[in-house]
Amino acid sequence: MKDLAIAETFYSASKAHIAQALLEEEGIESMILDETAAQVQGFTIGLGGIRLMVNEEDLAQAQELISKMEL
Repeated sequence: MKDLAIAETFYSASKAHIAQALLEEEGIESMILDETAAQVQGFTIGLGGIRLMVNEEDLAQAQELISKMEL
């Protein structure tokens, strides 16, 4: 992955993984950051959430797809 951008921030690991799977179905590479820290700490709000990262060039398409999801 090249230059990364935050496509979305989630406060639930399961929602982040659902969004990641949707992006992968559309051919958009992504990675989830801060999930482990959130699990260890037992909360995500204080950490700023779980970030779903994509390449900057895919950001607009990824955000559009995520916005259409009913999470």
